[in-house]
Amino acid sequence: MLFSPRSWRQIIKPHMDRLGQFLHGHGITFWMHCCGNAEAIFEDLIECGLDVIQPLEAKSGLDVRKLRDKYGKRLTFFGNIDVRIMADGTDEDIEEEIRSKLLPSKRTEAATSTIPITLSARGQPGEVQAGARPGSEVWDLLRARCRE
Repeated sequence: MLFSPRSWRQIIKPHMDRLGQFLHGHGITFWMHCCGNAEAIFEDLIECGLDVIQPLEAKSGLDVRKLRDKYGKRLTFFGNIDVRIMADGTDEDIEEEIRSKLLPSKRTEAATSTIPITLSARGQPGEVQAGARPGSEVWDLLRARCRE
């Protein structure tokens, strides 16, 4: 985090709270893009009305499987597929990364939403990469998840 949690709470949180109230007051879902690991203020973000946090960077030590159990239905997580694996892993590595995070989120009533489709991580623009190949188990899970 750029600020210590204490400083964030003193300086930023009041503004985030007003933003959350405004968005919800207008029927808008409150999303936040946050690079790095801000878990130290997740409870504060929930209090401010945050609905979705993205990208939930795996390389910063965040793991949707653990966070889902801790925050349950109070916060939706978008992402968490490790970009290092998407960039350098084998097709099998990528499929396992997606499966290991998608299946647990599919089997819970938590708000967790891991969206593991990565376009153009390797290869041509618009190409759906390895773990989400049409006809694969992961592809079928993704399609079912998108229809929920």
